[in-house]
Amino acid sequence: MDLVEQNFATMASVHLHNMTVEETVEADRKLGMKFHYSQGTWWREVKPFFYQSAIVTTRLAPGASSPSLWSALGGYYHMVPDGTESNGAIIANEISDPVGYDLQSLKRKRNKILRALNLFRIQQVTNLQDLLTAGYDIYLDWERRIRNVHTKRSAPQAFQRWISSVFAHPHGMILGAYSGDRLAAFMTVYASDGVANSSKTFSHSEFSNMTPSSALVYAFIKIASNNPEIRRVWDGLRHTNPSLQRFKAEMGFEMISYPAYIRLRPGIRPLVRWCFPAEYRRLMGQYPAESAA
Repeated sequence: MDLVEQNFATMASVHLHNMTVEETVEADRKLGMKFHYSQGTWWREVKPFFYQSAIVTTRLAPGASSPSLWSALGGYYHMVPDGTESNGAIIANEISDPVGYDLQSLKRKRNKILRALNLFRIQQVTNLQDLLTAGYDIYLDWERRIRNVHTKRSAPQAFQRWISSVFAHPHGMILGAYSGDRLAAFMTVYASDGVANSSKTFSHSEFSNMTPSSALVYAFIKIASNNPEIRRVWDGLRHTNPSLQRFKAEMGFEMISYPAYIRLRPGIRPLVRWCFPAEYRRLMGQYPAESAA
């Protein structure tokens, strides 16, 4: 069996668990995330004193549920049912039919994906040491290239705490691309409420011409399709980086807009718009025209 066949066999055999909201809260608390239960809904703190529904795809009518005023002094947001009042949008990069996702339809990426599947072994990372050694080098290289990183984990202790917690997640998964026995790229994936989602893909620039990231994203979608409970696959929200957004489009993702309700406390909106302009525009579903290229 050659490496391509081996990778396809792996994709067909790996199963991604679809978490309930309770499983999501329990697992993500161990990653240091903060949650609050109010009016029958779990809420996740995304910024100090600002919350979203614990699972972003939860749809709530405006006013049906909200976090405690004292917990969410800044405000909160959530998706709303179609046809309901909304004042914002959540725009996701989505594969709406993961079962029907086909390599042959990816005209611009098909050859690169096949080449990467012939060069890298794609598998679930089961050895924490791979992440603490080669994974740390990958992260450092990624952080140097990205530069504008909101949460830096370049200190060895910070990276070890973070990656060890992610590795121990009972329902998530870390997918890795291996060159021989060496980890070349990795991504963390999870699923909840019928939607599989991925975090950032971390890859080393040494392998950039071999595009292990494209093989990892493709494998993630195929693995998600193995679980009939998973009806959609997301690769994060619409990005403001045109090249990254173009990569996602070439991988078959479409931008799907979901109506949302954003509640900002009186006097907070101008402060949020001033202090977090990019986050504010994204929250309101406002993007520069060129990011759609």
